[in-house]
Amino acid sequence: MDRDHDRAGGGDARFRPAVRQRLRNRAMTLDLWLAALTAAGLLIYLVAVLIRPERF
Repeated sequence: MDRDHDRAGGGDARFRPAVRQRLRNRAMTLDLWLAALTAAGLLIYLVAVLIRPERF
């Protein structure tokens, strides 16, 4: 009976390689965007401090 359930598309998605890979890719994309935004913000801040250090 469990075999029929698995073949019908049921079950836990964590055990299916294709779904697991898609979820991992989505998480990495979010991580990369957050890292890029952090790096860009830090770059802007450091350039501003170099240009006008008396304001900081």
